[in-house]
Amino acid sequence: MDDITKHTNPGGSNDPNIETGPHGAHEIRDVNVSAVAKFVAAVVAMTLATMLMFYLTFDQVAGLIAPKSGQRPAMADADPLKQPPEPRLQANEPPDLARFHKGEEAILDHYGWVDPDKGVVRIPVERALELVAKEGLPSRGQEGAKTASAAAKTATTGAAKK
Repeated sequence: MDDITKHTNPGGSNDPNIETGPHGAHEIRDVNVSAVAKFVAAVVAMTLATMLMFYLTFDQVAGLIAPKSGQRPAMADADPLKQPPEPRLQANEPPDLARFHKGEEAILDHYGWVDPDKGVVRIPVERALELVAKEGLPSRGQEGAKTASAAAKTATTGAAKK
């Protein structure tokens, strides 16, 4: 201990775990390796025991749930033609979705009547975009402006009468 001297705490007591040398003070006490190893071993053992317990439990439950060979499920004994109440799940979703998209595209891409009695038609989206780009969006005409001003005047006079 020629280059190393024991460190004295500011309170005056000597700490046997701290040494002061030419490069400064350092702690000489190490980690208790055996305690850390025991802790890690206990965690690994508990993990393995839990995994084994789950495996055995699920194996037994699967054996109880699995139907015996030749045994029909309980629901199969009911009327096989009886359907569950609406709404039912789709049995074949991709073709249903493709058919739905085809119908939607037909509506968006072709001319057709919306209300023949009122003379309302639909036009393809591309054509509608061309018309809007060429002519702009429709604005309120003189007839619309008169109707709007009359409605505003009625609202104002109705509020004043109350």
